[in-house]
Amino acid sequence: MLQLIESSSVLAVSLKRVKEYLRIDHDEEDDFLQELIQTATALVEQDLGRSLLNKVWKKKISGACLRSGALNIALPFPPLLKVIAVNALDKGGKTKPVLRYIIELEHAIPEITLSTNAHAVEVIYQAGYGERASDVPANLSLAVLLVVANLYEDREGEGGGPLAPKIQAILKPYRIERLI
Repeated sequence: MLQLIESSSVLAVSLKRVKEYLRIDHDEEDDFLQELIQTATALVEQDLGRSLLNKVWKKKISGACLRSGALNIALPFPPLLKVIAVNALDKGGKTKPVLRYIIELEHAIPEITLSTNAHAVEVIYQAGYGERASDVPANLSLAVLLVVANLYEDREGEGGGPLAPKIQAILKPYRIERLI
């Protein structure tokens, strides 16, 4: 189970930049534009399988997958910034820190490897490109901006979707391919 614990309150693209791009010189739609920025960011993150701005995630594994000895736990929505805590949980829910583990960064989705006989394991980690909009790679900021523009211009939802082919092309080098 993956749970978002903490999310940045900073926007991936500033309201000022969006208004300049869309040539909007009034403040009446600022709240709406901020919602579009949040929606566009979520769409880009979901498509990529990455966190743009820093987020804290909790990944919990329990049950049969813990009985196999060494355990590899994928940490989705990279880039991984740091592992905050790794805890083993007994059947009563009591936690005990796991102090020995290996972080593997050579995969598209980082993994943590450990050995435990616990009932469950939870990993709390931080992922993202940084705390500020300027930390997000320029291509990804541009993609968010273009998605905002598509959403703004197609308010009725009658177009071909917010992730047009040119946006897909911008995102492709960053996309984590997933098998379904």
